[in-house]
Amino acid sequence: MRLSTVPPVPADLSGLDLSVLLENYRAIVGARLRYMDDRMSDSTSFPGASRTVSDWWSSLDASGSAAGLRRGLDDGMKRLARLQHLYVTRHPAAAPAAAALTEEHLNVLREAVAWISMMDENLQSDWRHLGWRSLVEEAFGKGVGTTAALACFSETAATLERLVLESEVGKVNSGKGFVLDPGLPDSMAALAVGRGPESYIKLRPFMVTAATRAQVVAGLIPPLVHEGTHANEGRYTVDLIYRKQGLQAALTPDLRLKNAANYEQLAVDWLNAGIWQRIVGASPPKLTRTERAVVIMRLKVARAWVCADNVKVYEVRDGRMRFKYKNFRAVAAQLIGAEAATVGEVLSQVLFEELSDAADTLMKIVGDVRLEITDPPTVMVSVDGRVLGSIPDYISTAGEIASIALRLVVTDLARQGCVAFPVALLRWVDKVVDEDPFIASFSTAVTDFINGLATS
Repeated sequence: MRLSTVPPVPADLSGLDLSVLLENYRAIVGARLRYMDDRMSDSTSFPGASRTVSDWWSSLDASGSAAGLRRGLDDGMKRLARLQHLYVTRHPAAAPAAAALTEEHLNVLREAVAWISMMDENLQSDWRHLGWRSLVEEAFGKGVGTTAALACFSETAATLERLVLESEVGKVNSGKGFVLDPGLPDSMAALAVGRGPESYIKLRPFMVTAATRAQVVAGLIPPLVHEGTHANEGRYTVDLIYRKQGLQAALTPDLRLKNAANYEQLAVDWLNAGIWQRIVGASPPKLTRTERAVVIMRLKVARAWVCADNVKVYEVRDGRMRFKYKNFRAVAAQLIGAEAATVGEVLSQVLFEELSDAADTLMKIVGDVRLEITDPPTVMVSVDGRVLGSIPDYISTAGEIASIALRLVVTDLARQGCVAFPVALLRWVDKVVDEDPFIASFSTAVTDFINGLATS
């Protein structure tokens, strides 16, 4: 929840649907009030101040003039800003300090990438009696699958070697090679930005001592492989399912080739065992009905998260907002009710920012082990051990379980004020795979995979 600023209001409301405009702003403000109220319950003065702001927003009327509503929205945002200041004073968010890549960081990264290059040599070798190739065959399938996976891994090793050479010691946010970014969440060790020759990888800052060096290097190898596959120019990957509980192995062999976590798992198994060990979760696991539901949820939410982050991207040229994915944005705007012709460009962008924040919050729950769905006879949906609800016995398919479980999670997030538009978020999660431009070349395979799980 971003409480350091308030949503901007368009300078001119003429030509816009004032009722829809006011309804959207009320939803955003209402979510922020719920979020702060939930975390300020021990304050004696905050609840009253919050009610005053809520009453003001309830009093606004869209039936008058555009100019009058504009003044009311401005005043309402000023009131919200003052309330948010009170909240932030009690709950200050520490701004991450800027961090520059040091020579020591780069030496550790060189060592990690050297290990990845050695891994590539091992996997590419014909020394079948040593068992290296079996890791790839079991992870991606023999024949064509092995050949394609090996080609992707070789390109990944080359990409990471390029990034080492392009890294700039002593610079902050250089946008080249490997870059330290203290703003990355704790759960994310690295993040690829872009694809091909202009790509680079952000890393959460790490400390190294003589005693911990080997452990740090080993810990960097799997996420570097994962993000490196994203940064490739030719054989690049996307995120369909992350490496949680081995569920990435539930993907069909053709989709494993497209999924970064399967290459990450390959690196984990290469690191962690003798060369005779079979890869963890290489064969498709025998999933229960509720486990199939979790796979569906994680795949859909992962794509919703990635797409929500990308569809909001724009730059200003000649005084106008120019969107990176213009066609996809037009489709997305219809899905979430953010058409600029109805609500204006300013609010449209606010709605896309809200969608991205909501998808990120949902991803942190569904994409992690924080979510639990128990097996029959009583199917219970829990987050962090807190039961959100149960699913009736007559619900018979994994697809139905996934749909209800998602609705329970999103409803709970809306109650906490973490999601302002729960209906739009659920619609986005449900439909985005069909419109996702980043998986367009294999979207049919993804849809078939989801449908196969859903109907079972």
